[in-house]
Order: sequence, then structure tokens, then C-alpha cells
Amino acid sequence: MAGPIVSNGELVCVVGLTRQQGMPAFDSQNLTDLSALCLHISTWVAMAQLQQPLLQTKRLTPREMQIASLVAQGQTNAEISAELWITENSVKQALKRMFRKLEVSSRAHMVAKLSTVSKQMTFYCLINPGFLCLSPPDKHFYENIK
Repeated sequence: MAGPIVSNGELVCVVGLTRQQGMPAFDSQNLTDLSALCLHISTWVAMAQLQQPLLQTKRLTPREMQIASLVAQGQTNAEISAELWITENSVKQALKRMFRKLEVSSRAHMVAKLSTVSKQMTFYCLINPGFLCLSPPDKHFYENIK
């Protein structure tokens, strides 16, 4: 079961809920609860955007945002290229384009500038019985959903 997180009329992420094998299927009350949660998070995202200056990160492609996320995790160009199945040169060229777009000159400056942008806030929710986690994605998250 999945629910949208919307900000300024745009889908910014999705809250996904799963059940372990053997658990009962989702019912209408679960759907109502998910709708309320999504509305609450969407409202929170909208309010956070109003409180912080916006940076024009719409200029970054989804792949560039993915690279920026890996840079923020401290990965090297070689590690990023291996994880994304692209050449190291492609990572370098993407970083050059990103630096120009964001008007920065270093990886650290890029990460700092992007970390202030609430528009790019993305929540990944993993639900286990009695446990809710709202956090940025990491490579273990992606491994678990493959």
C-alpha cells in the first residue's frame, strides 16, 4: 500500500507500507490512517518550505540528485560509478555540470547548499509492526527493495 506526499501540486515522494508474510491484508482503516499520515507529512513539507529560502534545484536531473545523495554519504567518484553502473568519467562530468548549475566549486559546498533545500526533502518510510522510520535513503534501503 502506498500514499503520496505532495508539495506545491507536485509529487515529492511516496510512503510505502508492507506487511510481513502471514499478516492480514490492509483494510479500509489502514487506508484511512495512511491518508491522514500523508496529509500530515505533506502539510509539514509545505510549511518547512515556507520557512526556508528555496534553491532552484529543479535544474538538477533525478540522476544528478542521486549522485548528490551519494556524495553526501561520502562516497568517492569510483564508488559512485560502481553503485550507479556508470563510468567514473560520467560521474566527474555530472559533478562539473552540477557545480555550474548550483554555482559551487566543491563537493562539500554542493552538499551544504543542497542540505538547506526543503524542496528536495524525501522521506522513505519502512513500516514494520510497531515501528516507523522516516529517514533519507541509504544503499541498504535500495538493497532491501530490489
